[in-house]
Amino acid sequence: MFELRRRRFLAATFGMAAFWQALSVAGAKAKRLAIVSVVGDETAELFAPVLGALASRGYRRDGRDANLVVTFFTRDAGRLDGPTNDDVARAAVESAPDAILTISTQTTAALRQRTRSIPIVTSVGDPVGSGFAESIARPGGNITGLSQGFEFGVAKGIEAIRALVPDLRRLAIFHSPGPVGVQSARAVAQVAEAVRISPHRIPVIDDGDARRGLEGLRRAGVNVGCWLISGADPHAAAEHAIRLRIPLVSIGGDMTDAGMLASFYTSIPNLPDRLAAITARVLNGENPATVPFELPSEFNIFLNLRTARAIGLTIPAELRVRANGVLE
Repeated sequence: MFELRRRRFLAATFGMAAFWQALSVAGAKAKRLAIVSVVGDETAELFAPVLGALASRGYRRDGRDANLVVTFFTRDAGRLDGPTNDDVARAAVESAPDAILTISTQTTAALRQRTRSIPIVTSVGDPVGSGFAESIARPGGNITGLSQGFEFGVAKGIEAIRALVPDLRRLAIFHSPGPVGVQSARAVAQVAEAVRISPHRIPVIDDGDARRGLEGLRRAGVNVGCWLISGADPHAAAEHAIRLRIPLVSIGGDMTDAGMLASFYTSIPNLPDRLAAITARVLNGENPATVPFELPSEFNIFLNLRTARAIGLTIPAELRVRANGVLE
């Protein structure tokens, strides 16, 4: 009887020891992921699909087998009195995570200023043009992820604009005055010049800049306005362009709901899953310097026929056939 009790005691003791050892190992293996975003309270919802895809790849935040610790660092881009990009970037880097996940060129640039060693997974328009990577195939630094293929999208977009307005001679480029906006405008200008279209850049801070820029297009001999991301209201710009009977299109996102004539942009199917796949590779220990950026595989065309009728423009049938969406 004594021997039996002794064996049970030893089994229980070693069983508890094994349990605590396993718990310790699990804790040691837990990876720390910092998520940096500029959408404030919407961050958790925005990144939920990515975290779900990470869980399917073995990195789980919840449950007894949790092995991923996620910390959100956010700011509200619409508030002037809140933290800046640099503030959230500094906080994320100082938390010493195993990897950082973000989207947008601005936040990636802020993070790059703070660290050249912590792996960063991101989604940006042009990683090479932004200075984040030496090449798409071999980034060469601490940043990898998804490239939205902005230059490819611009080339396809200019091609579509020429189909929309065959006599296109001069193109106005509405852009934000910051480094990212200037870089994007430069990319559009270079593609336009390559096909003998004169670019006319218009930096835009607010609605007044956009309105004045639109009002000066006819005098400048501009056929079409190209809208890039800026601080002005796209709805107000689209309404004013319609009043002036000026074709206004967007490159880089769908603005047809705002009233613009057409929108052209590239996309990566199942983006959350692809972002999670690259994040998992980095968390597994792969060097981001050798993890290629993934490129988009789709080019999207959206058209607004109501705007076309309002400005007296007929959209070619071949462009309507190619469109992913048409607002009647």
